[in-house]
Amino acid sequence: SHGGCELRRLPRRGRARTSSAACVRSCQQSASGLERGALASETAMVVRNVGRPAPLLDNPSVALCVVLLGANVLLFLVSSSGVIAISTLRQSCDVPVWYFMILVGFISMGSCVFFMRMALLEHGSDVQWLQIGGAVCLMALVKAAVVFWGVLIIIQIYKGNQCQDAQGVVGFAYVCTALFVVNTGVCLLVAKLVFLPSLTLQLFKLRQLK
Repeated sequence: SHGGCELRRLPRRGRARTSSAACVRSCQQSASGLERGALASETAMVVRNVGRPAPLLDNPSVALCVVLLGANVLLFLVSSSGVIAISTLRQSCDVPVWYFMILVGFISMGSCVFFMRMALLEHGSDVQWLQIGGAVCLMALVKAAVVFWGVLIIIQIYKGNQCQDAQGVVGFAYVCTALFVVNTGVCLLVAKLVFLPSLTLQLFKLRQLK
């Protein structure tokens, strides 16, 4: 016998060889069938262990994401115009307004990319929204620090005499700082009053359904 298969002795060697080869093929097919069955069983166990897919949470407000995107585009245009104007007007001012506007331009450009991605995101997992929340917190800290620096620059311009002959620079500094403060405040209010309550309520409802 070969692996549980019996070989009959036939009168001729050719027939014995043919029967032996057929038995070997039959045994190989049986073994491959057992392997496929074991693989299917393991796959079924993996599928059962994986369970249901993670629930998706809706974007609380795509429209607000678009509004914040537009606000950051406006801030980027103002800061870029201020940088160009300061570079071309050649007005002397010892206050670092130019560096402040450069920094505001980079932050607003990054915020544009961030809110564009959020506007395109209609549904996301809880982990994805948690990552977005962490990014918003980091962005808020950076913007708060830049707002503080901008206010210090405005106070320095107002109290000092460094920029008396640079009215164009002073004007751009006032406008850029005011827009940046409003932009930062609106972003924080939207995150606190709209996104955080909505996502929390959705998670609460999903837990009740479970």
